[in-house]
This record gives sequence, structure tokens and C-alpha cells, in this order.
Amino acid sequence: MFRHEMNFRPTILAALLLGAAPTALLAQEQMPPAAPPPGATDESGASADGEDEGADADGDVIVVTGQPLPGAVIGDIPPELQLGPADIRAYGVSDVTELLAELAPETGSSQGRGGGAPVVLLNGQRISGFREIRNIPTEAILRVDILPEEVALRYGYSSDQKVVNIVLRRHFSAFTANAAASTSTEGGAESGRIALDLLQLRRDNRINLDVRYRRSAALRESQRDILAAPAGLPFAFAGNVTGLAGPESEIDPALSGLAGAPVTVAGVPDGDPTLAEFAARAGDPNVSDISRARTLRPLSDELRIDAVWARPLGGDISATFSASYEASGARSLNGVPEATLALPAGNPFSPFSRDVALYRYVDGLALTQDVRGETAHAGATLQGRVARWHWTLTGNYDRALSSTRTLRGIDLSGYQAALDAGDPAVDPFGPLRAGMLGRLRVDRARSVSDTANLELVTYGTLLRLPAGNASSTVKLGAETLGFDTRAVRGGIERAAQLSRRGVNGQLSLDLPLTSRRAHFLDAIGDLSANFNFAANRLSDFGTVTNLGYSLTWRPAGRVALVWSMTRQEGAPSVRQVGDPVVATPQVPVFDYSTGRTAFVTRIDGGNPDLSADRRHVFKLGINARVMESPRLTLNADYVRIRTVNAIASLPAATAAIEAAFPDRFIRDEEGALVQIDNRAVNFARERRRQLRWGVNLSVPLRASAAERSRRAEAMRAAAAERARRRG
Repeated sequence: MFRHEMNFRPTILAALLLGAAPTALLAQEQMPPAAPPPGATDESGASADGEDEGADADGDVIVVTGQPLPGAVIGDIPPELQLGPADIRAYGVSDVTELLAELAPETGSSQGRGGGAPVVLLNGQRISGFREIRNIPTEAILRVDILPEEVALRYGYSSDQKVVNIVLRRHFSAFTANAAASTSTEGGAESGRIALDLLQLRRDNRINLDVRYRRSAALRESQRDILAAPAGLPFAFAGNVTGLAGPESEIDPALSGLAGAPVTVAGVPDGDPTLAEFAARAGDPNVSDISRARTLRPLSDELRIDAVWARPLGGDISATFSASYEASGARSLNGVPEATLALPAGNPFSPFSRDVALYRYVDGLALTQDVRGETAHAGATLQGRVARWHWTLTGNYDRALSSTRTLRGIDLSGYQAALDAGDPAVDPFGPLRAGMLGRLRVDRARSVSDTANLELVTYGTLLRLPAGNASSTVKLGAETLGFDTRAVRGGIERAAQLSRRGVNGQLSLDLPLTSRRAHFLDAIGDLSANFNFAANRLSDFGTVTNLGYSLTWRPAGRVALVWSMTRQEGAPSVRQVGDPVVATPQVPVFDYSTGRTAFVTRIDGGNPDLSADRRHVFKLGINARVMESPRLTLNADYVRIRTVNAIASLPAATAAIEAAFPDRFIRDEEGALVQIDNRAVNFARERRRQLRWGVNLSVPLRASAAERSRRAEAMRAAAAERARRRG
């Protein structure tokens, strides 16, 4: 399968040829990070010590060739896309979370298993987690670099995620407060939110405190005039009568005789109905609107508090500490309880000569599902330098609690026994309320997870080669996860205590092969190779490994090509294996086999039979800056992936999927779909080929400060030359 993604649509063949052609070396060369001289400015207009010098109010920049940008990443792979302050403002977003959401088409990786989020760096350094920076306002951002997956190896990550490097201004202070409310034009679906944020940046000192609350009202089907189709059985609040063998069977020969035709369904009349009154309702069942008891969107609220503190500790060591707390809740309505009763012929309220079936909705109660969650997080990062080696130590601890309460219906066994006994106090055609019946049938599920990890990443120079410095990145890590689940479904209790401990290591070697700067085989350009190997030993699964190698070639300063091969093994997560099994009733699903919507019980949770997947990834990519002014950049990637035992949830319930996984779809005797098992499975194999290309065009609407300065200088020189000639 091929697909393409782009931001601008010129003729792609012409752009490829133009971008790949050797050109003069006009762009800045990428070098390993080094301390730039005082007063030097980067191409974002920031001085080397972090002050915003040389940039005007629109973030226009002055380019100085030969110095690395402050906060640049390790290595010589150029960014696929680089955004300055003016570019970031053009997205109209308020914080890093919203910015990354807008950049998703650029940051999505075609090499990952599930299109996960990119690796995010701050000022060219690792962070403890995305929570550490997600609330930073975009006004505090000096530059954003988007880089290919191969850069992630140099920071101890795997090469299946793109890298987003966010560079902050060195001095910034802001307190922001915003509130918003919304509703729909048709009414309902009201929502509101409030956010308070404090951020202070003083060189390497950073303080960030953020508090957010959001609440969304429920949206019911009745607010959108949706009338759900009957689920196959004639339920109604007043009730309907059918034959005991099913809706298509005859109710009573005597009733058919009065009606003049066989009667298979009849609505229950008001009061104490007689056989003649039932005959008048023959073929005319009662219909009830339960759209007020069903939600299209649940009632939900969410509270989130984040705090971050970063500062130098002395010498070359700096530290960052972060903490967060989240609480959320949601309530959805899934209809009303259904009562299927057998009315014996001898019951004092029955006018029939044989046993019949009575279908009724229970009044005064809705089938609800309540979901509650709490999450607490603490993280820390220590960074330092020893000689020519940089090191980063990160640690995280997370605790998550989740509970689900699902009301499935009412236990009618006691009420049915009273009907069988002919109890004169139990009128099956009278008011049917929840308090008159039996116990509520409630399913419960609760899970608690505790996760902790510690990682040490160090990178530096190994030795000097003719083409430059050979460098390496080494990562050592350990993690532990505890998962405690308990579920009660249909009165049956299931519990599980799962745990996983793992130790992992990764080695990445970067070897320069040719170099124009070092004048070693400079006719070839800049060519470097990477070799990487990673292993992860899991206590409950075994060892999984990753092996990869790549070449990066820059035949000219404006063009970079990347070729890589990767073999990866991926174990299923503990959640995929051990999540509590939750059954949600009355979920609308389109049944492709019948062409109708069915209300089914959906099973979600973990699958203990999952096995690891194995992926082979081939990639060939090009990045070319076609023009400098206006800035035009071309990116193109071809990726081929072959996966064995791919782990995924089932797609839409088509006839082909049902035929492939017949045990995941359950139908009743009439062929109606009644249950779907939605848990993850292993697919035997998966093949994917993707060509992804895009063009980024940035056109300034007015001249930059540097350009205006150059024009003014040229005008002064021309005036001076004219004056000299006249003199």
C-alpha cells in the first residue's frame, strides 16, 4: 500500500531532481555540539549565551555560518524541518501539547508499530518524560527541529520514532490564565475548561506550574433526535406479548381466532387486559423511546496539576524534577434494563390458554457505566559531563488507578418465581419499577499499576578517524512494573497480580567514513555509518533484541540521504496481556453481514495468549533544501516493513474479519450479532510499503531585520559611490 503526504504540491519529479543535484555549500554545516564563542548568533537570531539578539519582533534571523546552533542535537543529520518563532506563531497554538498535535503529520513515523508519539528533546538533551514540557507556552520557544528516526539512536532510543528538539529562550517569564466554554448549535454537548500556568526561565533555571480543569456535559441520543432501532426483541415499557418459542411463534390459537389471523406479537393494553383487548392490539406492538437513557458522549471531567523545577547543581551537573497528578471520571448511559418474562397460562393475570413470553423495559433505572481514574507521576533528570563524555540519568515513577462500574440489569429470578407461583400481588402488566424486582446486576473492574524505571545514557568520542571523530552512545536501564487487577462479571470474580521486571542495554556507534571538512575523500561528500544493537531481558517473557545499521550521505551541503535496515522484536505489554476483562452491554455496532446496526456486548481487556512480534524495516530517505529564499525544503521517505505475529486489535467487524476470527463474534439462534471480543490478537503476518513525501515552503511576508540592514547598507554604498563620482 502506498500513500503520500505533503504540505505543498509542486511537480514532485522536478523537485526531486533539483534537490538531489549537487549544489554549492551555502547552508550551515552541522557539527558536534560545542561551546560557541560569546556574542555569536544562531540562525534563530539568538546569541550563543541564549539572549535573543539579532531577531526582530517577527523572529527574523541572522545566519552566521560555521557555528552550531544553541541546543542542537548530536551528530551531522540535518533537520527535516526547522521552525522559528514566527513559524510557530503561525500555527496559532498556545502550548507544546497543541503544537505537537499540529505537527503530527510531520512527526509521525512510518517505522513505528503504532504511529506513536515522537521522541521529544529539550535544548538538545533528554528529558524524564513528556509531562516535563507539555505545558510550556509557545512564546517561550526559540526553535523547533524535526529530525529523522536515526537521530533517536544517539540519545538511547530505538530508531522507530522521529525526534522533535524544542529549544527554549534563555530568559522568559509569563503567567497565563484562560477559560473557555462551548456548546453546539443544536443544543447539548456543553463543555468548559480553565487553565492557569506559571513559567519562569532564567538561563538554566526553570520553574513551571500548571493547573487545568475540564468538564463536558453528556450528549444524549434524544438531543439529536436519534431513535434506536429495536434490538430484535419487542421490548417496551408497557410490554409486548409473543409466543414462548420466540417472536415469530403463535401466541395463542384462541387469540388468533378472535383476530382472524395467526398472531405472533401483540401490545399489552392498558388496565387489566382481556383476550379481546389483546386481539385488538394484534400485530400492533408497543414502542418506547429510550433515547434519553442512551448517551452519544458521556458526562466527563478531568483535573490535572503539573510542576517542574530545573536548576544547575554546580560544576557541569544540572537537575530537573517534575511531578504531576491527574484525576478523571466519566459516566455513560447504555439504555434501560430489559425484562424477559415467561407468563404461565395459570397465572391469575393471564387471559391466555398457553404460556407466553412478555418483553418489558424496567422503568426508573438506566444502565450506566462509570469510569474513574487517577494517575500520579514523579520524575527526575540529572545531566553532566566528564571529560569528553556527556551523561544523562533519568528516573520515573508512575502510579495509576482505574475503576469501572457497569450496571448490566436486574436479577429477575425472584420476580419470575412469583409469576410461576401465581402470586396475586405480582401483576406482570402493572407498573414495573426497579425497586419491585430483584438485585441489581453490576460488573466491576479495578486495576492498579506501579511503574518505575531508571536509565543512564552516555555519549562521547571513542577515537579519532581520518574523516573525524568516531562516537558512541551507551544506554543501561532497568524497569519494574506491577499490575494488580480484579474484576467481577456475572457474579464471577477474577483477579490477577502481574509483574514485569526488565533490564536493557543499547550500544550505538557512529563512524565518519568521508568528510569534506577533514579533507578525507572529500569528493564523495560527507558519509557516515551507524551500527546499533539493543537487548531487553523481561522477567515474564524472555529476551527481545534489536539490530540495525544505516548510512548517512551528504553529497552537498543542501542534500542528505539516509539508508537504514532494522530487525526488531517487540513483546506485548503487560496491559495487553493482563488488563481486566470488561464487558460493556448495548454497544451499537454495524453488522456487515446483515447490513443493520446491532446492539452487542463488547469485551475489552487483556489477552494472555499474545506472543512477540518480529519486524524487518528498510528505509531510504532524502532531505534537500531546494532554495534558501524563500525557504523550500523537500523530504521523501520510502519504507518497507515486514512483520510476523503483529499485535493489533480487530478492525471493523466485516464478513471477512468474522470469517477469519469466528470465535470473536457470537450470534444467537436467529443469527443476530450479540457479542464481540475486541481484545488484541496476533496476526500471522503483515506487509507494508509506504512512500511518504512532502514539501515545506516558508515565504516571509516582509523582509527580515538582516535583509533590511543589507538593503540599507547597499543603498548607502550606492549613494556614496554616486557622490564620489560627482566629486
